[in-house]
Amino acid sequence: MFTVVDAMRPEYIDESFPGEVNVRMSDMLVINKIDQVSREDLEKIEKKLRKPNPKAEIIKSCERGFCRQTRSYIWEESSCDRRLSNSDTWRS
Repeated sequence: MFTVVDAMRPEYIDESFPGEVNVRMSDMLVINKIDQVSREDLEKIEKKLRKPNPKAEIIKSCERGFCRQTRSYIWEESSCDRRLSNSDTWRS
């Protein structure tokens, strides 16, 4: 099972009944819209996801395609790719 987590709505991770249950039960968690939040906020989201489900695989994606940092194929250049491509230290 996988769950898509909206990076713009991190409160749904642990403040809503279906959101929390889905996070706990998932084998894979996809954090979407990472191009719209800061790195610090993204780290907070990951920590929130790890508390109830430390074994789930976490994949980070952009609204319009996967980022290069996820080592997934990009169908078109996205704002996430442009924003993060200048950083050698940011990795998933």
